[in-house]
Amino acid sequence: MIMFSIPASLKHGIVVGIGLSIAFIGLQWGGIVVSAHATYVKMGDLCSPAALITIIGVAVTGVLMARGIKGAIF
Repeated sequence: MIMFSIPASLKHGIVVGIGLSIAFIGLQWGGIVVSAHATYVKMGDLCSPAALITIIGVAVTGVLMARGIKGAIF
């Protein structure tokens, strides 16, 4: 009964919020997003090895997902 009492829009909002949080943490660990004093976040050095591996990994995952390959995110 509790699951049916929560509106669908709130369920979708929770899922999107959790997904964006996980994506932001991944971008931080990859060196694409770094902390800044004035704006709290800024773009990192995209030529660093960690950032390049992250970008290549995201691109490969996107291509595999577009081709419909099962397990593309793994």
